[in-house]
Amino acid sequence: MRSMKWPACSALAVLMLAGCSAEEAANDSTAASKAATSKTEPSEGMSDAKLALAAEQVSDELAKVIPSFKTFRVYSERDDPNKLMGRLGGYTSKTAFYDMRIAKGDLQGLEDDDIRRGGSVEVFGTEKAAKTRHEYVKAIAESSSMFAEYDYLRGTMVVRVSRELTPGQAAEYEAALKNLPR
Repeated sequence: MRSMKWPACSALAVLMLAGCSAEEAANDSTAASKAATSKTEPSEGMSDAKLALAAEQVSDELAKVIPSFKTFRVYSERDDPNKLMGRLGGYTSKTAFYDMRIAKGDLQGLEDDDIRRGGSVEVFGTEKAAKTRHEYVKAIAESSSMFAEYDYLRGTMVVRVSRELTPGQAAEYEAALKNLPR
């Protein structure tokens, strides 16, 4: 009789443990489901990505007010020359553009997407990331005339403009950028 109680007790213990773990799994699954469906508020300083313009949209808006503006390339993570797209602190989108007022003779020997051909638009996930990039690029530009360019910041957008343009021509980019939503 004693030998029958041991297997029966063992089987009962296994069933009880299985029932407990199934209940815990159901509770874990319910908690995970609630967490996944709960609305997360953005952190302070975070932009609402649904409201922010992508670099291609910013470029389209600039082209409407600057007739010499021509978008040349919309970058992806694969062809981003700086390898910053999608990375922590990097931009979420980027375009390169030409400004047709720059004489072709001034552009000989430059890569197709060199800033000096026109510029670039970089859009970041947060205003803080955009400001950090703007300060970094500006510091490089100010370190030597070889790296000089015009750099403009608005919200999550950084617009870098060729030094080949006159200050008055470059100011058109700054004015156009001010009219875009942050």
